[in-house]
Amino acid sequence: MIRQLNSGRWNVRIKHNGKHLVSRTFDRKKDAQKWEQQQKLALASGTWTDPRAGEVTVEVYLPLWLDTKTLAASTLEGYEAAIRRHIIPVFGHRPLSSIPPSEMQSWAVNLAKTSRTAARRSLGIMRGMYRMAVADGFVARSPADYVELPSLRRGEPNPLTQDEVVRLVDATPNDRDKLMIQVLAFGGLRFGELAALGPDSIHDHGLHLTRSVQHSSQGPGVIWGDLKTHQARTVPLPSKTLAALRQRASDLAADELIFSTTTGTVISRRNWSNRVLTVACKQAGIKRITPHDLRDTAATTLLAARIPIAVVSRILGHESPATTMRHYAGVTSSDRDLVQNFLDQLG
Repeated sequence: MIRQLNSGRWNVRIKHNGKHLVSRTFDRKKDAQKWEQQQKLALASGTWTDPRAGEVTVEVYLPLWLDTKTLAASTLEGYEAAIRRHIIPVFGHRPLSSIPPSEMQSWAVNLAKTSRTAARRSLGIMRGMYRMAVADGFVARSPADYVELPSLRRGEPNPLTQDEVVRLVDATPNDRDKLMIQVLAFGGLRFGELAALGPDSIHDHGLHLTRSVQHSSQGPGVIWGDLKTHQARTVPLPSKTLAALRQRASDLAADELIFSTTTGTVISRRNWSNRVLTVACKQAGIKRITPHDLRDTAATTLLAARIPIAVVSRILGHESPATTMRHYAGVTSSDRDLVQNFLDQLG
């Protein structure tokens, strides 16, 4: 209903099923008529939201969304850092309903030019927040759903050959580090999973993984959490490697780490990579690698041996075999040989 006030302005009252929903005042009658029509169409289509709800700001609503998430401690730290660095400075003061898709697209693209990882994480946070805002009736649609990041070709895995693994182990002087390399290269563990291993992780058929640890990126200290997929798993290892782990753990207390610094603290991935792995690569005369390349080594070795993709996925702790396929979509050299032999037989 539209009525003119004594001031000459035009007031619109929106009712639905006999209940007053919202009212608004305009200087011009045609603006009042247009807004009334928009509200009625939204009510008829089931997409109506209270215009006042959209005035809630991003800074106010984001913590409410974050409280609904069950996240590993390290993931939560990353989310909070992205919110603090990339979202709040740009959108914190803005009402939820005030951000158009074009503005969010521009923000995401510009952020990706600096850090694609930060852009992907920050956009994921905004998408999640807006999904809940739509469900709560604060906004009718999410501007984040229309945003696309520039495509980036995924880097190829960078595994070692088994001969290179042997040379790398031989070039490593410390028994602790030799065994760490073997567990990473044969078991495909993430470094945080390796650093969290304790005597109770060793089982008859391999390692039973239930936790992970990493150094905080926001300051001193470490962050303990469960595994990336929140599911424990068992990782098989060569018998000699498993025996060496049992020997190393035999004199440890139940709460000690199998691999630790000289003072018994958690090993830093960055420090170990720079001070041990890089030096060993140089001594062995092989390409420089990261701990994750040793995980690639385990994966590609298993796939080249024709281990089913579902089994490899479980060993690596991927969310699904589809994830494994995406990471290791490249055909291994043995696969290429198999394909080439088949094609040669066709003439």
